[in-house]
Amino acid sequence: MDSYTLSRVSRRTSAGGIVLDPAFLQAQTFLFNCFPARAQAIYSALSSRNTQLWTYKNGSLVGAAITSHPTAEEGELHFIGIAPELQSRGLGRFFYTALEAQAFSDRRKIIAVTATPAFFESLGFFDRSPPGQKKTERYMLKAL
Repeated sequence: MDSYTLSRVSRRTSAGGIVLDPAFLQAQTFLFNCFPARAQAIYSALSSRNTQLWTYKNGSLVGAAITSHPTAEEGELHFIGIAPELQSRGLGRFFYTALEAQAFSDRRKIIAVTATPAFFESLGFFDRSPPGQKKTERYMLKAL
């Protein structure tokens, strides 16, 4: 597999609250362009001051993720995505593994709400959705 790098992107803003970091804007644009059906969820997650934006690159941007730490023990994965044309090649698994090591190394569990539970189950998550929960919003949990 080629060499990929995981980086946390700065949310540096102006006094007026406008994001100044070009890498943040590039990652945000990548997410909205690659995953338009998830635009509302992405916008909501990026609007929170408590979230971190991560990028996965191999020269060019191939993936992005949004994380947070709601408690001292929990990490939350709000979104993770690989460019659609690069999916089904194992990049998502490599991206998640790198993300877990860097973003969640000091947490005891990770929570993810997802429409793709099979992918998360393959990473060691368990479906903890309440009965009757919509299939597009499965509540996944992984103990570390």
